Amino acid sequence: MRNEDGSILLMTTFLLLFIALILLGYLHIIRYKTKMVTLKQHRIRAYFAARAGLSDAVYELKQGHAWQASNPELSDQWHDGGGATLYKTSQQVPALTQFEYPVTVSVTLTGDPDIERVTLNSVSSVQFSPQSSTRYHAHLELEMVRSLFGEINVMSMKEK
Repeated sequence: MRNEDGSILLMTTFLLLFIALILLGYLHIIRYKTKMVTLKQHRIRAYFAARAGLSDAVYELKQGHAWQASNPELSDQWHDGGGATLYKTSQQVPALTQFEYPVTVSVTLTGDPDIERVTLNSVSSVQFSPQSSTRYHAHLELEMVRSLFGEINVMSMKEK
C-alpha cells in the first residue's frame, strides 16, 4: 500500500507542474497582448495629435492668417519651428492643456494658399509620461486648395 501512496504523490506533482506550465504560458501571452495594446494606444494618440495639428492649421488658414510665427493673428500656442514650420507643445507656455501626456505637433506648410495647391505636413511626437524616454510618432500629409470663391477645400489626407 505504501508504494501506491508514493505514486499518487508523484502524479499530483506532475499534474501541478503541468498546470503551472500552462499558467506560465498564459501569463506570457497576457503580457505580450498588454504591450501590444499599450503600443497601439500610443500610436493612436500620436495619430490624433497629428490630425489635431492639421485641423488647427487649416482653421488658421481658413481665417486668412498668414502661416508665420511673427503673425499676431495666429493662436499664441503656435511656436516658430524655423522656415514654414510652426509647432504646438504641451511642454511650453502657452501649453496645449487638452493633452494629459507630453505631446508636440509640428506643421509645415508648402506652397502659397492664396494662389496654388498647398501641402501641410503634420508630425506629432507623444510620450507615455514625462519620465518615459520612449516617443511615439505619426506623420500626416494634407493637400488643400482655395476655390474660385475663396474657400479652402481639403483635397486629401494620408498617413506617411
